[in-house]
Amino acid sequence: MGQINLTWKNAANLPSSSVTEIWYAAGDTTDTSIRKYLGSVTSAPKIVNQVNGAVSSTTVTMDSVTGLVAGMVIRGTTALDTASLGNSPVTISSISGNDLTISASQTIPDNTRLTFLSPGEYTHYIGLDGSDKTYWLRHSYTDIKSGKTYTSDFATRQAITTVYPETYRNVTLQTDKAIFTSEDGTLDALTIKITPTITNLDNNITWTTAGDGTGSGTDSIDLHTAASGGSTTTSGRVAVYLRHSSIANNTSVSVTATIVENSVTYAETVTFPLIDSTAAGAAKTVRIRSSGLVFLDDNTGTSTTPDSPDWIKLEAVKQNTSAAASWGTSPSVDLYAATSGGSATTSGDTVYMRKADYAANTNVLVTLTCDSITDTTSIIRLSRNSGIVQAVLTNPAHVLPADTDGAVSNTQAAGSGTDIRVYEGATPLTFEPDGTGAGEWDVSVGNTADIVEGGDSDEGTYARIADHTSVTTGTDKYTITYTISGKRLDGTSFTNFDTYQYLTKSKAGVAGATAKIVSLTANDYSIVYDSAGNNPTPNTSTDITLTAATQGFTAPTFKFTGDGFTDETSYASGSGSSKTFTFPVPAAIGSLTNPSAVKVSVQEGSSGGEVASDTISIYGVQPGATGGAGAENAELKIQYTVVSLGLQ
Repeated sequence: MGQINLTWKNAANLPSSSVTEIWYAAGDTTDTSIRKYLGSVTSAPKIVNQVNGAVSSTTVTMDSVTGLVAGMVIRGTTALDTASLGNSPVTISSISGNDLTISASQTIPDNTRLTFLSPGEYTHYIGLDGSDKTYWLRHSYTDIKSGKTYTSDFATRQAITTVYPETYRNVTLQTDKAIFTSEDGTLDALTIKITPTITNLDNNITWTTAGDGTGSGTDSIDLHTAASGGSTTTSGRVAVYLRHSSIANNTSVSVTATIVENSVTYAETVTFPLIDSTAAGAAKTVRIRSSGLVFLDDNTGTSTTPDSPDWIKLEAVKQNTSAAASWGTSPSVDLYAATSGGSATTSGDTVYMRKADYAANTNVLVTLTCDSITDTTSIIRLSRNSGIVQAVLTNPAHVLPADTDGAVSNTQAAGSGTDIRVYEGATPLTFEPDGTGAGEWDVSVGNTADIVEGGDSDEGTYARIADHTSVTTGTDKYTITYTISGKRLDGTSFTNFDTYQYLTKSKAGVAGATAKIVSLTANDYSIVYDSAGNNPTPNTSTDITLTAATQGFTAPTFKFTGDGFTDETSYASGSGSSKTFTFPVPAAIGSLTNPSAVKVSVQEGSSGGEVASDTISIYGVQPGATGGAGAENAELKIQYTVVSLGLQ
């Protein structure tokens, strides 16, 4: 929204209860017939008081300073009166006791009566930037007794061009990984890249780090200029790198980027927890990292396509999963693998939403699905001069890595907070806790069961919600409600509204019971007889040796049953995890069950019954008698079956 700030000096001879009328006309014009009344402001009364002691400096001692405030214009001597008519009037700089510090040294005789005047101010909010307006001012006064209104002449017209108020200044951070993980008690060999985005700020970032550990080095964590090699750094405007080798004994590391400009501090902090992934089925997390959350529409033409940026980059940040990323949008907006060209896609770790495809939409929900885990974010449209008040959350949906039972430690909940920005049209409003001024807003965090919501802190134009804590084990989903209240730029209150943040747990998989299996093998799977069906190989004294080998058992016991021998009726121990058994070779093929099936059953310890089993077959082979042209040998097929009753 464009605006014009008008200031003026009131006349010295104004009667009490005077007002200043503001009139205007569109364009740069001298046509007084088209000017319109805009509004009035009360003219601050003049104050007359006497100097107590001769003055020859910038310090003036008064008999009284009642009613005086810094900024008032001073009249009462020829020099003061002349200055008040120009562009550099003498004004009150500060007040201490009965002493005034004034803006320019003056010579003022003792007992001089000075007149103090307050300047007038008025802000005109206009729908378009770069729009010309002409303004006229005059004083008016209504006599209480007669009811008559008296007016001064209009002051000289002023033609002024509107300008947008300064857009918000800010620094934000983007990271290519969300957490560190540990494997077998050691850190993964990874480095996290932290990229700053600086808006309307000229000074360099000061980088600081902090850890949560104890002992040497926990609070002096180095950042580097490169992923490997390079040097350490504490300032600049480009990406920095946090290396796994630098985090010492910490289980959580925070990195803060701070810029101080014009005595105002702008800061952004990101936190990287160390998540233990040594347990089987460590929790998987997936989140969307976005280069922006807003398409901006200048409302300067008829096109429905937003003006900037040209695209928004969306990335899938994964932990403990390498599954493919799948993207969806609602309403449907095409995504691409590159900033230009190519075909629309719904897969890939990095995709782009282009402004041309965003088209006339005002709010598009982006959903990332990976390994059955989802994360969402909203890309909204901000239109200059629309007057719409809306909130933008940087982390509208967050996945909490949880243990198998649903427990989430405060360390695991790191990163669950969010920043909240509120806009009127495309202009950011200022976060001011308990604020009641024009263009100010406040947030109330709802009380959600089974979790302690993060508190809010003032970050200038936006509010930062700290990480949520004390997540209850038995609850898997949370909706955090933020109620926004405040005033528009023109000082009128907007209707309170709610915006929401959604938290969902991703539980670690239950560590599967070690599979209990048995494998039965033989040193020979066939018995070869002569054409008469006698003289077997292997022979009756050698027989066939079977070996049952187990995995996953603590104290396996074995039982063999099948053809060609007497079934065992009880389980017996073997040699550690295995046991051998002798299959008796019949002297004649006629005595062999062909094929002979042999099964081994295994139980855990002395009771409980069969847990795993395996079966093999032993074949008898006999050459055929001499015959005509035909097959002289049959094809030998070996049957091999494995059965496991345990968890695979």
